[in-house]
Amino acid sequence: MFLRWRAVLAMGWLFLVCYPDPRVLWRSIEHTMQPPVDPDAVRSWAATLPDNPAQIEQAVLDRLKYAVPWQFAGVPWSFVSPAEALAAGYGDCQARAVTFASVLAAKGIPFQLRASLDHMWVEHPGKRPNALENATKVLWARQERPEAAGVRGILQFRVPQIDWRESYRIERDYFWDTAPASRKLLLLVGWLLIALLPNRNSRGAPRLRLPVPVRARAAIA
Repeated sequence: MFLRWRAVLAMGWLFLVCYPDPRVLWRSIEHTMQPPVDPDAVRSWAATLPDNPAQIEQAVLDRLKYAVPWQFAGVPWSFVSPAEALAAGYGDCQARAVTFASVLAAKGIPFQLRASLDHMWVEHPGKRPNALENATKVLWARQERPEAAGVRGILQFRVPQIDWRESYRIERDYFWDTAPASRKLLLLVGWLLIALLPNRNSRGAPRLRLPVPVRARAAIA
């Protein structure tokens, strides 16, 4: 029982260190369930871009410098909207993907949001596959309809091919290597203190002794 509470404390400490404001995590979960493709947020910028999807993608990559959430939001994972990404000028693959998709939607160009275990991207006419963005990596895909803004696309799940070494490297770099040293230290110190909590259920540990009432002592004597 005590080990269970120790695990609960460890998870609670992890959550507190990573997300001092839990609303950031909740909003990211909402955006995962419904990716924030927002053509209105990028419409004025989209009007200045060419109609070639490859050129649009490069423009998005140039405007949103790659950064993980630890670097631009101070948390391990944050799924921001296109408006937030453009305002910051930074974003990870998710921010870049929904911003790119929003521009395509604003221009009426068909597209499909795709995600692997470690990455999100946009499939569009003329898209060339690469090591991270190809059909074998797809975990889920959402077919969007640019002409129906705000209408949820059809979500399809698949069984992807996973390179576990590659996945470990990506996730370690994303969540751990880029984390601030102060957060790492705070997390590890907290876990150490939780691990050192005395286990009152262990053999030889002191037990709580309740005082025996006077009448009870007399009866025992």
